[in-house]
Amino acid sequence: MKKEYLLIMALITWFAITGCTTVQTPEPEITFLNINIENNTGYECFYLYLCHVTAASWGNNILGSNILPNGQSVINGITYILNRENRYNFRMIDSNGNIYTKWNVLLTENEIIIFTFDDIDLL
Repeated sequence: MKKEYLLIMALITWFAITGCTTVQTPEPEITFLNINIENNTGYECFYLYLCHVTAASWGNNILGSNILPNGQSVINGITYILNRENRYNFRMIDSNGNIYTKWNVLLTENEIIIFTFDDIDLL
């Protein structure tokens, strides 16, 4: 019993001295993805939002004051953390107020996200 106690105390002392009681976690690597978002809804797009699937809100309109005409596309860069799954939700609102949504899209570099009239949200 005394040998086991001494061994345990020796290990605790060694961990305390060498700093092995703390685990260093590497900083997550941040990278940048270019994606192409295409409007094939038949209408001009006034608003375009994207957010990570874990986000609580849509965030800002990535078009700003620009309009995305039907048949046109916009390239957007997304900054994301590599150790986090890069799945995003997309929302487009056209000139008539119709809302189009794509949920849980797994993104890769140069991904093309195409909105069509079939993506319209039905109430």
